[in-house]
Amino acid sequence: MFDNTLQLTGKESMQVSSSTIVEQCLQAMSDCAPVLKETLSRYGNIPLGDYLDTLKPSATPPLQSRQDFIDIYRQEVASLLGESIGEKAAEEIECWPMLLTANHLGVDFFSQSVQSSLLFFLLKRRITSSPVIVPVIACGSVPLNNVTYPLGVLLYKLNNDSYDKVPKKLPLFANKMKRTLVSAAPPFDRVMVERAQNRLEKMVVQEEIDPLQAAVLQQIFEQDYDAPGVMDLSDYSRQSLVLNNRIWQRLFSKEKAQSHIVTLDMEHIVSRLLEGDLNNKQSLVWSILMDHDLRSRILEQLDNKRACWNISELRQRLNPGNTDAPRNQVPASSGTVFFWGVDARSQRIPLLLVDNGGNRWALKGADDKGKVTEIPLSVDSILSALRSRRLLPSIFTSYTVLAFARGLTCLGGYYQAEYLPMMQKELVTALRETGSYHEEARLVEGTETNSYLSGMQAVMVGDTDALVPAGPVEIIAGGGLSDQDLNQILSLSVLDAHLASLFETVDDIAPLVDEKRQLKQALAKYCWLLRNKVVVK
Repeated sequence: MFDNTLQLTGKESMQVSSSTIVEQCLQAMSDCAPVLKETLSRYGNIPLGDYLDTLKPSATPPLQSRQDFIDIYRQEVASLLGESIGEKAAEEIECWPMLLTANHLGVDFFSQSVQSSLLFFLLKRRITSSPVIVPVIACGSVPLNNVTYPLGVLLYKLNNDSYDKVPKKLPLFANKMKRTLVSAAPPFDRVMVERAQNRLEKMVVQEEIDPLQAAVLQQIFEQDYDAPGVMDLSDYSRQSLVLNNRIWQRLFSKEKAQSHIVTLDMEHIVSRLLEGDLNNKQSLVWSILMDHDLRSRILEQLDNKRACWNISELRQRLNPGNTDAPRNQVPASSGTVFFWGVDARSQRIPLLLVDNGGNRWALKGADDKGKVTEIPLSVDSILSALRSRRLLPSIFTSYTVLAFARGLTCLGGYYQAEYLPMMQKELVTALRETGSYHEEARLVEGTETNSYLSGMQAVMVGDTDALVPAGPVEIIAGGGLSDQDLNQILSLSVLDAHLASLFETVDDIAPLVDEKRQLKQALAKYCWLLRNKVVVK
């Protein structure tokens, strides 16, 4: 399967063998995420540009109108980036209903998600020659210290060979907030930015990063983070949208205003759409939540499935007294049923649907300290809790509203390309088995759900014998992306783009390999062999 990773000769052949650690990593990734195996098998040897051409919107008409989504999308963009950009964004979504949903919410310095956004930009630029808007609907029901690190900044070019320390983390928010949900995070302030700037200066003095890289980040702190249109916004989600767009403008070496990136809070957008859906008995999500027979089938069929819920573990978590496990050992990976609860510390609570008797159903869960939250399963109660941010839509509910109901094509990563088609299949089965939803099942089944994009990279940074993926700071410090660079990205093979991304994706396969530190060093050394194929900054 992976015989043609790279053609090596001479000293390079001695340096790295195509049948050793890189092939083992690719195989391990394929075992974890079958979409990788399929993608490399079908498309590995073709250019990225040709692969992007295979990603298209659903041909089947949506079950529900997209107009409410388009209106909300326009309003959100216009409120922060201006009316003209809002109108342009809405026009593009109406003509080309595709979204990037692989990213997590926050100011994005994570090379994999930044470069996924770049690939989506290149996809859209192949469709139209006019300036484009890159629509990102990012998951915010994750803590600030998740792998994309919205808690602060990630830096990829270090002044040493400690590849196990790449990327270097520079915090912005205090560590005590690391478990705060990004959707619920308060805005950063000037004191926090100044503290980060002081830490950055110490990193230069200690020769952890080069002065040019530090100068770029200091400029971003001074001109973007500290800008009045950012600092005075009411929450971190809004600050992230504006900042991501400002940093995006810096990524290109010329014609900065050619495009914009819009990073919206998925849970906020879905909550707004639920205002209409839960008051509409013809909507898909109303039927799922309020039709007892359909709901029961869905709960059973998605039980213990990726990105959904585990009812047994949720019961154990809610009633730890029924087991011998102490509170700190109750399941932490149980998922949640339809919604996440949010506690007073802005941390999420897994919820289980319980029957209180007399057909009085409720969403109920316990936080890490055992405090119980309970919200009746009624339209008014759910909408009230969404408005007060005591509830956030789950992944399943979010994709039900965006993809299954409105037919929006969601471009995701290797895990989404596994769980979203699974959710679709099980939902279609439940709709058909319930007996009165055959037309709904047909339309949901026609939604495109296996669009895979995040997991490939094409821009790297390094020194004389090693390369690692480049984040935005490294790209900007390297002079930004020229038209020649963008064309070079499009000519890179799908396989080489996966090889370039292995250094980042190795964290997903770390439990399957030994000596993680040596592995990341070997991958960085191996990627040096890609130096004439990828864009190097």
